[in-house]
Formats: sequence, C-alpha cells, structure tokens
Amino acid sequence: FFSVVSLACVCPALRSMSSASLTLLLVLCAASAVLAHTEFAAELRLRGERGPLNRPLREVPVCPQGIANLNVSVPYGYYTPTSGLTGDALREALHAIIANAKRFTYAQVWDGLQGVDEDTCNTNNVILLYTLRSVPKSQHGGDLTQWNREHVWAKSRGFPSESYVPYTDLHHLRAASVPVNTIRSNKDFDSDGIPLATND
Repeated sequence: FFSVVSLACVCPALRSMSSASLTLLLVLCAASAVLAHTEFAAELRLRGERGPLNRPLREVPVCPQGIANLNVSVPYGYYTPTSGLTGDALREALHAIIANAKRFTYAQVWDGLQGVDEDTCNTNNVILLYTLRSVPKSQHGGDLTQWNREHVWAKSRGFPSESYVPYTDLHHLRAASVPVNTIRSNKDFDSDGIPLATND
C-alpha cells in the first residue's frame, strides 16, 4: 500500500484516481505479483531447469487450510476518509491514513519478514519470493544456503541507505534466497518470459 501511495505522490495519473480505483490497483498489483512468482517457478519446472545452487525445483506446496486462513480484506472503514476524493485531496487523505506508520530498523526487518512471509502450512518457515520454497525462519543471513531481505524495488534506485524511509518498508521487502537475490541484483522486472536464473 505504501508503495502505491508513494507513486500517487509523484505520478499525476495516479493522483486523479478515486480511492476505489487505487484500492483496485493495489489488489491487482498483489495478485499479479503472486501469479508472476508462481508462473516463474512453473516455467522453470516445465523446462526441466534447476533452482538456486543447481537444486531441482520442488512443486509449490498446496496448503488449503493455510489459504483458507488468510485474511486479505481491508479493515472496515479504513478508506472512509478518502470517499469521493480525487487529486491532492485524495493524496492528503491517504497520507493521513498512513502518517503514523511504524518505522523499523533494518535489523527489525528480519522479524517482520518472518511474520509477513510466514508459511501458513508450517509456521516455523517462510515462503521465499521467486522460488516459493518453504525454509526455516532461523536460516536467514548472507550465506548461499540462507534467505535474506529482498527489496522488490531495488534500493539502489532511490533509497540507498537506512536513512531513507523506504529502505525498511515491509510493503516491498520480501524473504528471498541469497543466490537468487544476488542474481536479480537491481534489475527491473519485465514480462519477456525469460527466467531470471538458469543453469548457465
């Protein structure tokens, strides 16, 4: 949500959107991200390619009880102050909604990601972005067999240090495999169908 609001501040087209349209945009972005990650893993499996550290990619775990327990609804009344607003008035109302958001240190992000990316089938694990592997929460750090903190929007593209608020914004930080995160680097996303990691 913060990322969409941030974009609304700099993009005139988003400033003129209604609160309902911005909410729909946020939902579509989230759904697209989940679909893209699932398609990426499926495409690698179909090609017989291997994942990080040249390991075979496993099927994405299916956890119906976990999916049923997910609550992705917006709290009742959360966007009420934005009703009927457009332009600067909408931007100001959205800013007022998020103005008191808690800011984390980069060290605190480890704990945040363990909740945000928790595997609902195994609450001792997190689901990694890109590979969709379920790994123990305790296996975080910088080694090739661990997971680390991936800035979905590369930090080098606008907020290179912790002194910038977005650097520790959990809305665009995800748990990711260290080697995959390294390969991704600060590349932008595209829909050309070419996988990020290959056997090469």
